[in-house]
Amino acid sequence: MNAPKDGGSRIGIVFNASPLFTGDAGSGESEIRRWIIEHDLLESIVALPDQLFYNTGISTYIWVITNRKTDRRKGKIRLVNGVSYFEKMRKSLGNKRNLISASNRKEIVRLYSTMEPDENYIDFDNEDFGYRKITVERPAYDKNGVVITDKKGNRKADTSLRDTETVAMKEDIHTYFAREVLSRVPDAWIDEDRTKVGYEIPFTRYFYKFTLLRDSSKIIAEIKALEERIAKSLAEVLAERLDKTAKMKDSGIEWIGEVPSEWGVLPVKRLASDKTSLFLDGDWIESDVIEENGIRYLTTGNIGSGFFKEQGGGYISEETFIKLKCLEILPDDLVISRLNEPLGRACLIPYTYDRYVIAVDNVVLRPNKEYHKKYILYCMNAKRYSEAALLVARGATMQRISRTILGNLPLPIPPFDTQKHISNYLDQKTDQLDSLIFNINEQIEKLKEYRQAIISEVITGKVTV
Repeated sequence: MNAPKDGGSRIGIVFNASPLFTGDAGSGESEIRRWIIEHDLLESIVALPDQLFYNTGISTYIWVITNRKTDRRKGKIRLVNGVSYFEKMRKSLGNKRNLISASNRKEIVRLYSTMEPDENYIDFDNEDFGYRKITVERPAYDKNGVVITDKKGNRKADTSLRDTETVAMKEDIHTYFAREVLSRVPDAWIDEDRTKVGYEIPFTRYFYKFTLLRDSSKIIAEIKALEERIAKSLAEVLAERLDKTAKMKDSGIEWIGEVPSEWGVLPVKRLASDKTSLFLDGDWIESDVIEENGIRYLTTGNIGSGFFKEQGGGYISEETFIKLKCLEILPDDLVISRLNEPLGRACLIPYTYDRYVIAVDNVVLRPNKEYHKKYILYCMNAKRYSEAALLVARGATMQRISRTILGNLPLPIPPFDTQKHISNYLDQKTDQLDSLIFNINEQIEKLKEYRQAIISEVITGKVTV
């Protein structure tokens, strides 16, 4: 972070919810929050929608840290509730079902910067998030009911009656103590030596809105309408079929079975046979050369079954790239994992970065132009292909497949136009299935809502049983 005299800095950090409140007063987590807030470095926290990431649907928060606050923001922290600013994805990727569109970003930035009133942001004083945790003691008594004291006449505490109270930073401790404690237990006192300062940010509490449960009959009506939509979608998925009248022949490969007569069968390595193609392992890159920027470094964890998983954040420098003679991976290259879960899964590299390198447990396939990448991708993520790869895998605990063995796995190869047609067909059908899954998940949520509505109506006497 640059010094204020050099212009200062503003940093955005993405966290889950834990850093908001994890750790009691005096703990390491609380002390970090305390240091940041008491040094007036926390400008804002923005709550993002959930289900933004492939591996997890948890909620995330952007902490905006800066040492160049404007005068109007000094001593203040703005909480921005951006959880409703998202669009549903047409096709989910694992747990990632939502995305933040350009218009959503614009609104979130507006909430971060505006001074116009809005229910989706609140400005707090830094001290609003601080508290003191005080220890409340009560006297110990002997068997005759007399208070036990030490040699100086000080009362001894009964540790079994020891309690704690949390007092907001803005409130006087002794005023609070008299009102909340002494009014009920007049013999109590504060052990001043045990008082600790803490900071926490109960974000959700500030934006919570009580919502009345809807009438159960309305929920049931919506569930029935949704069932009809699901049934219609399922019928559409099952209705269309590829040509079943084609003349077939035996492929000679058990797991492939019969194929149309004009199709061929090729080992994977044969898909890359000209000068513009390649079929090579990734690079052996040690962890000690991984940096925070440079050429993007990918691992098997980035390879999903048909999709790229945005996780990890490793890079290597240009110097390391040259020194290790790394293979340069390009956007739209097809990358195959040689490790399991599932073995041989593949994805296309996105256009997020210009250049990539990839770890050695992956194979890069850049096929000849007569082979359609998306078709190959569908083949490699088919269940039968994964099962065939598993049969030739090696390893007791961590199964893997070598590039040589992977290269000998056969694939059914139709003419290029047919490959393209099949790919387009599967794109359409998988989109329909994803829509069907979305509708089913929506139905599950409505059933949960219906369950809560029924319970509420019965226990409040609105429904006679």
